[in-house]
Amino acid sequence: MTRLLLLAVPALLLVAACQHRQQGPVETVETKGPAPDPTWNVVQMEMQLLTTVLENAMRAVGDGDVSHVAKELHQLHQAKEATEAAVKDGSYTLPKGSDQVPTFLAMDDAFHKQLEAMVRASRANDVPAMAQAIGNTLNACHGCHALFRDP
Repeated sequence: MTRLLLLAVPALLLVAACQHRQQGPVETVETKGPAPDPTWNVVQMEMQLLTTVLENAMRAVGDGDVSHVAKELHQLHQAKEATEAAVKDGSYTLPKGSDQVPTFLAMDDAFHKQLEAMVRASRANDVPAMAQAIGNTLNACHGCHALFRDP
């Protein structure tokens, strides 16, 4: 599975980079998150927002302008805080490894620090650095999912 992910990420980035470059301002998908759904928990909301931001970042690599990604990533900070609070106060229970809350919180913090490379690349409008940071970010997802997410 890890090998498949390692092969898929560069392939997706290559496809995105080969697409016709947009003229004019880059259109982005709304990143305020999905419409509130009472069946989703805070983690699902954060993951939906993360998915949207990563999809936008991939498109931005293809368009050759990643300058807007940092602003979109900033929205994830509030979602991280909501997840952390819910895990700490017990209003959200991890599907697996619920006895490993400190490990989850440490991994979540490390993951969000990983996103800082995307912020730096965005602020510099450095497309190759953004592509690399996206790949590193996607690779970081697997460890947490393996320990705490139900299949």
